[in-house]
Amino acid sequence: MGFTLKRRAPLWGLVIILQLVVLGVSVSPATATADPDSADSASASRDNFSADLMNLNYYPHIGKGEFTPRVSTEFHDFSQNSNGGSTTIEHNMVAADFRYGFYDRWTVMLTDSLLWDQNLDSISAAGGESEASSKGLANPTLAAFWRFWEDSDRGFSWDLGINLSPSLGPKMNGDGAISQDGNNLSGSPSAGASLALRWRQDFNELSLVAGATFIMQGLTIAPVPANNVTTMSYWSNSLTVNERIHFGSQIFFEGGGVGNFSYKTDQVTGVSPAKTSTLRSPFFINPHVMLGYRAAGDVVLTINMLWHDATTSLQGPTGAIVSTKNSSLVGTFGILHSI
Repeated sequence: MGFTLKRRAPLWGLVIILQLVVLGVSVSPATATADPDSADSASASRDNFSADLMNLNYYPHIGKGEFTPRVSTEFHDFSQNSNGGSTTIEHNMVAADFRYGFYDRWTVMLTDSLLWDQNLDSISAAGGESEASSKGLANPTLAAFWRFWEDSDRGFSWDLGINLSPSLGPKMNGDGAISQDGNNLSGSPSAGASLALRWRQDFNELSLVAGATFIMQGLTIAPVPANNVTTMSYWSNSLTVNERIHFGSQIFFEGGGVGNFSYKTDQVTGVSPAKTSTLRSPFFINPHVMLGYRAAGDVVLTINMLWHDATTSLQGPTGAIVSTKNSSLVGTFGILHSI
């Protein structure tokens, strides 16, 4: 008997987001605990607002933590390749960060995400349709940050960070025809470093973060073993720019984006004989906008919208090039909670 994938609309993610918003705003600012590190307090100014959860410059000081759960859903994700094929993806995901100040100006952070509902619908150039689903945990990421410079007089701060993401196994592609779900692993371990500069003047903040990540060799397992893909190691470099405007001590608006620099890597398919293709990604920018609201002294609610639009190319063993243009819009609701 054939397998039919029941497509689940991504509106489940939107429903959860709206429920969390209602729960969060039910904490009235009038009854919330007073914020000792608000933008209007002298103590906040002295520590360069680094203890205020509303700020880009925030980090949990020694002995304190920050828990940041979030839910995201895709409103749009569509790819079209130069051969005439197309792919539509819908997904819902939950993710969380936990960050802890274990020493003076030193913090550690653990991040992971759970994909519980991804549906992929592909249509070939000839009109054939195939569907697949994926779910599961991603590779966890462990990071450490050092606030090595804090200039409260001029509002500047510098952070140095390192991160490591071990591989929990190969990435597996799903196949609805054989009732096989894919997973949410990347298939590759990675390690990276970041350098961040942040500045605040009155109600305005600016953040610049340069990052470099080394993606190590990884494996993607296909339903047909001859189609397994080994991706060679490569560097992924980025520059993130965010501008945050504060409206009093309870609301902020943020706009910014991540510039992802071009890279290329080889992909080897099959084993006997192996075929090598080259994947190229040009420079592209993922812009976003965010709205934040302090629901309580130690709780900030955020709503974020992120847009992606980029074209990659794959040059096959014969020299033929297939380009793929992808665009997506992802909405995320998050809760920042200092503990």
